Amino acid sequence: MTTFHQNHQKTALQAKFDLTTIFTYDLLKRKMKQETFTILSRVYDQLQEIAAQLYTAAEVALQNNDFDDASLLQSRADKIYEEAENIDTLIIELEDR
Repeated sequence: MTTFHQNHQKTALQAKFDLTTIFTYDLLKRKMKQETFTILSRVYDQLQEIAAQLYTAAEVALQNNDFDDASLLQSRADKIYEEAENIDTLIIELEDR
């Protein structure tokens, strides 16, 4: 076998290896994205539930004329709800990829 053929063969093998590496990396990226999507979805649901609990507690405090507690609970619920919405935006971006 000539040097040209040996070099060509090595180049072809290297190209095949490179494509395999790229394909494997792409699969890992997709898996990571799915795992990220899953955890973000779970956290989004949990934050929505926590925010709902805080809003309910704020309403109860308001009915009991505990205005300071109601304000505090409402404020925390708003912040958690806002974070949940930020996570929802991330989820939408991941879905678009």
